[in-house]
Amino acid sequence: MISMEQYKQENELIARAISFAAEKHSKVINKDGTVGQKRKGSGLPYIVHPMEVWQILRNNDCSASAQIAGLLHDTLEDTDTTPDEIKAIFGEQILSIVLTESEDKLEMLSLNALTNRQPRNFRAGITGVL
Repeated sequence: MISMEQYKQENELIARAISFAAEKHSKVINKDGTVGQKRKGSGLPYIVHPMEVWQILRNNDCSASAQIAGLLHDTLEDTDTTPDEIKAIFGEQILSIVLTESEDKLEMLSLNALTNRQPRNFRAGITGVL
């Protein structure tokens, strides 16, 4: 069981991750010149996807770290977010999870070399932080 203070801190960090991801995805310039990343097919704001991931992780009692990484998992590959930015705001553990769960596009940037891990399915990767 966690303390009330830890619970409060974790929820504040989750709220910060939601705001961070929403802001980053809202600033993406699309191929057609419009601003604000959208979901393919539906046209919904992209933040809907990370929020759905977060709900799944939260509903399955995953750790706050896993929930935060779920919210941030597409920021490195789809926005101007840098690994240093995630590390500075959310810490090394969150960065490590996000790097592990980002798609192969990150290999082109050699980011996965920081963790010596290959990208893989998010569900498989978060097992270690549940």
